[in-house]
Amino acid sequence: MLFVPDAVFDTAPGTESFFYAVVLLLTPGRGQNETTGKDGYSMKTALEAIEKKAFDELERADGLKALDAVRVKYLGKKGELTAILKQMGKLSAEERPAIGQLANQVRAQIEEKLEESKAHLESKALDLRLATETLDGLHPTHPNDKHGPVQRCELEASGSP
Repeated sequence: MLFVPDAVFDTAPGTESFFYAVVLLLTPGRGQNETTGKDGYSMKTALEAIEKKAFDELERADGLKALDAVRVKYLGKKGELTAILKQMGKLSAEERPAIGQLANQVRAQIEEKLEESKAHLESKALDLRLATETLDGLHPTHPNDKHGPVQRCELEASGSP
């Protein structure tokens, strides 16, 4: 159970800190010139939690649609990382550069992992396709053809029509 002012959330094990940090930062009246909340959770902790959670979801993604869903969830216009970045204005001038740099690093690492995962899934799909498809040079390639490519070459070489 996670207790936040005026709210109680049931969370999965290990996600309490992430939800607390995000709720703390997004709760109206909270987080103004205050990057550290109750129990030492901070914007830095929220960014690290987002990165870990995104990496876990990218590892579990089993298709390109799942990868795109993860990309939208974290990097999209209404994504979790974007929500944290919108809170940057509430930081003090001293904290803004450090948190901004960390946020940019997290975004870059998520994008890099996303590209790696995408390349890996595309490679697996191509390998599967190549393993299942075969090329038959004896059968016609088009429904109107009478002969396949190999037979056509043999006929042309022999001078037959």
